[in-house]
Amino acid sequence: MEHHQDTSLISSPFAKFGIGFTAACSLIFLPPLLSWVTFLEAPRSDVSLFSWPMVLASIAIAFIIGLITAIHEYRSPVRPWLVFTRALAIPGLVMGSWHNLGSTTRLRDADKQIHQAEQQACQLADIGGCDDTPSTPDSTVSL
Repeated sequence: MEHHQDTSLISSPFAKFGIGFTAACSLIFLPPLLSWVTFLEAPRSDVSLFSWPMVLASIAIAFIIGLITAIHEYRSPVRPWLVFTRALAIPGLVMGSWHNLGSTTRLRDADKQIHQAEQQACQLADIGGCDDTPSTPDSTVSL
């Protein structure tokens, strides 16, 4: 009985780092690149989708994700595509969390503005006691 080793499996941490780095770069750079392509057909504008700080920060994030991928998959033989898809999950979670944080911050700021507008309206109309009334039920919840 012969034992054949699957040649499509990789176990090198350096290869896994490279795959993780490539996966992170594709997830980070693909959306702005697609936007850039749409801007090519638009009239000339000053919109900048890439800046050196953004590129350097993205490369640093991709480097960290490559390291995490190499550590997570250390020495275990696995197919390259599985390493790639697992590496995509890390920045996907980070970007989803970042987007969620931004959305929550915008909602909180909008709620504060509504509450401030209500207070100003009460002061202008000389209505007493409405300073304690939240504009929405969520106004009293601190984030």
